[in-house]
Amino acid sequence: SRIRLEERNFDEAQQYSEWALQFNPNHAPSFFIMGATLFGLEQNEQALEYLGRFLKVAPGFVPAVLIHSVISLQKGEADNVIKRIEPLIQAGIEDGKLYALYGQALAQTGKTAASLEALDKAAELSPELKQLGNQRALVNLMLGQSNSAVDLLTHSGAPNASDDKSALLLTLSYIQSQQFDKAHATLSRWQQEQPDNPLFSQLRGAAYLQQKELAKAQEQLNQALKIRADYAPALFALGHIARAAADYPLAQSYYQKLLSGDKKGQAEFELARLALLRKDQNQALEWLEKSMQTRPDASATLNLLGSLYLQQREPLKALSVIQAFESRNPKHPTALSLKARAMLATNDPARAELALRQLLQVRPDDQSHRLQLATLLQRKGNLDQALAETDSLLSTAPLNEAAWLTHTQLLLQLKRPKDVEHAISTLKQRKADAFLIALIQGDLHRYRNELNDAETRYRQAYQSQAGSHQAASLINVLLSQEKSQEAISFADAHLSDHPNDDKIRLTLANLLQANANPERARQEYAAIIQKQPNNIIALNNLAWLFMELDMSKAEAYAKRANTLLPEHPAIADTLGWIYLQQGKITQGQALVERASKRLNGDLQNRYHLAYAYSRSGRTQEAKSTLKSLIADEKFSSLDEQEDARALLESLN
Repeated sequence: SRIRLEERNFDEAQQYSEWALQFNPNHAPSFFIMGATLFGLEQNEQALEYLGRFLKVAPGFVPAVLIHSVISLQKGEADNVIKRIEPLIQAGIEDGKLYALYGQALAQTGKTAASLEALDKAAELSPELKQLGNQRALVNLMLGQSNSAVDLLTHSGAPNASDDKSALLLTLSYIQSQQFDKAHATLSRWQQEQPDNPLFSQLRGAAYLQQKELAKAQEQLNQALKIRADYAPALFALGHIARAAADYPLAQSYYQKLLSGDKKGQAEFELARLALLRKDQNQALEWLEKSMQTRPDASATLNLLGSLYLQQREPLKALSVIQAFESRNPKHPTALSLKARAMLATNDPARAELALRQLLQVRPDDQSHRLQLATLLQRKGNLDQALAETDSLLSTAPLNEAAWLTHTQLLLQLKRPKDVEHAISTLKQRKADAFLIALIQGDLHRYRNELNDAETRYRQAYQSQAGSHQAASLINVLLSQEKSQEAISFADAHLSDHPNDDKIRLTLANLLQANANPERARQEYAAIIQKQPNNIIALNNLAWLFMELDMSKAEAYAKRANTLLPEHPAIADTLGWIYLQQGKITQGQALVERASKRLNGDLQNRYHLAYAYSRSGRTQEAKSTLKSLIADEKFSSLDEQEDARALLESLN
């Protein structure tokens, strides 16, 4: 196997390593050879697995650390690389490649000064590393030291027209330091030296874009296409320019020219994004499915495709593409994040939790997904576990506002108001934003049923920062005080300043519907549907609101909601009631019966069921259901109580 690896005959090296591991499954040297072989075959995830097993036995073996670190850097896991290499450097191991990878990892994590020091050490130990100057130039650019980057590129190995990477870095350095004249002068000279190289026209186009000289940028990019008609960077750039200008047909023409080249998958992805801008989700899905076939390991494509499937209420399709991706890229953060969302959409919180925990093993500092896990645990009633997650999050992000809100809500659910008081004191000491402190104070007052004080604090929070959460909190406390008209007026005022706040618009529509203003409620729900065509709540409520106005429209809305979420009992009950009103007794009865199995004695559903029985000749069942309904202590809250009594009387 070693011989074959040194010959770069990776297929046979893999075969021999597999045989070796069949004889001794714990043979550490074979772990390393297999890892290096898989790296040569570009099977990086599997390579990481074998190298990781080897490094548990021999953590100081530099060749294994080097390969493991290269793959980790490609995955954006710079923190892991630093943890892997730092002990070796502290132990006095001096290897130029080790320091070079260490420097790159430090640069990726923003530790630019330490990165430069490591790269200088790498250059000292291994001056033969040709790309080191470019790495140091990149770090200088990250530091904002554009002039230093220019000096480095122009004085150590002076870039020329044949060195594309150095030319690119030097141009970036000039652009960042706003030395546009020098950028154009250098590129113009290189254009003359190599008139058949489209790169230099492309770079000049990039410089003009930074100068906001669009016409000149397009001229240079088109010049690149004259040199090479299929030059992908110029086609992409021109497509992006056209897309930004909302000239979608022109943008599409540029992207479609890339479909026959090696950038086909990326072009399909851009065409999908273009379709989304045109609000054509079906076309976007077609392009994304093609792009996924062309580039099955592209995480950005997976993320957009999976998200679209979930938006269209097709979680099983999302899970299918996630599983295919994971078979080649196990434990990939994008796939795990999507999987958690898909599991929630299929009402499988246990597997959603598992996916989030696996993701956090890979990315322990991922704040948004740790908060998502805490919220999921909160919904499941695992309050202590949820609190542990917010504790962990706040230890690394002490001013994360969303984490503090969830944390204090959990404390109140656990009946620990004193701890909330302590949290408020901590936030004041840390000089947290005034809106956050007022919001938590409002929650504490509401917990203590001090509704006037809660309203005062929520108003302070809203005045400090007029966000959706603050608005919702104020509306809820107004409703708790039976101030529904005031809540409606506030929601109207909020939406006049924040017309894109769909959460509050949905709240307003519900309020209008509950307060006998069906015309305005229909308008608000319709506005939501226009932006969110698959909003289940809006579709279901519109169906109810159109029942007395236009039964065909009511049926269309209810059918659409039922198609999107066929297992939802409330939606099935709505559609069933519409069918019963239309005289479609068999269809209607089947739906309301199905809904009744999951609505746990819902009063309205019981009335619908009795009505269905009365229309299908099951008189005794109808009477029995109605008698039980009327005897229920909550019967007075049913809107159709008079209809229920009248129906029972007619049956008697």
